[in-house]
Amino acid sequence: MNARRRLFCCLLMTTCLLSGCSFQTSEKIAAEKEAGIAAMEKQDYKAAIKHFDKSVEMAGGKVNEQVVDTCFYKAAAQYNLGKTDEAIKQYTAIMKYDEKDPRACYLRGSVYLKEGNTKKALADYKEAIARDSSNYDMYILIYRNLAANNQQEKAEEFLEQALEIKGKSKENYLGRGRIYLEMKDFDNASKQLEKLGDKASDEALALRGDIAMESGEYEKALTYYQKGLKSKHPADRQKLMRGEIAALEYTGNFAEAKEKLAAYLELYPTDPGALQEQIFLNTR
Repeated sequence: MNARRRLFCCLLMTTCLLSGCSFQTSEKIAAEKEAGIAAMEKQDYKAAIKHFDKSVEMAGGKVNEQVVDTCFYKAAAQYNLGKTDEAIKQYTAIMKYDEKDPRACYLRGSVYLKEGNTKKALADYKEAIARDSSNYDMYILIYRNLAANNQQEKAEEFLEQALEIKGKSKENYLGRGRIYLEMKDFDNASKQLEKLGDKASDEALALRGDIAMESGEYEKALTYYQKGLKSKHPADRQKLMRGEIAALEYTGNFAEAKEKLAAYLELYPTDPGALQEQIFLNTR
């Protein structure tokens, strides 16, 4: 076992090492993980951690993608339980185990930011970008976190950095479009999508809808969302459906919005934002 793997096991599987557990079936390991996730949804973080620990124990010291994913959940449960230091240790272990995955860097940075340690947060965010410099979603997540924590100037630096990504692929045009949308630069956002030409997809239509919504052109936005939903297998179905519901509300079509929301909740019943939206529409 190499040093990286050994450190990961030491930090994340202490209970297993002490008790000397044996291998279990992958179904049982997954069942414990799912039980932990269910406990988290009920905000029972103590129970969630117990399930996650059990799932890791049952892996018998074997570190794989399933175990790492369980540790991500455990860190989130620890943080929600107020065990910040333990959550940071979890993320640190994952960062050292997989030196290419940016997620733990981003999440540990977000914990530091919430705790008021901007210097460490920025260091982790920069490391996350270094590990996946072409991930537009990561730039946007970092921007929103920093902006929400009164770090607007630093936040904007990440958006500017994202615009420096070279490329003429569909992903580049969509990515730059999303970055410009975050900047409220609707003209440049639209220009990026125009460069797609005939390659416009439901993802592009969803983004065009978002730009129109932000610009106050709700009827236009509704047209984009509904056109995207006519695709045979829209990749951005959830986003398109949420956009359509919002556009219907802004255009005053509350009865249709309510009907569309009911269909949406059948597909995505755990979306907390949609559940709140249902309460609002029921009052209209």
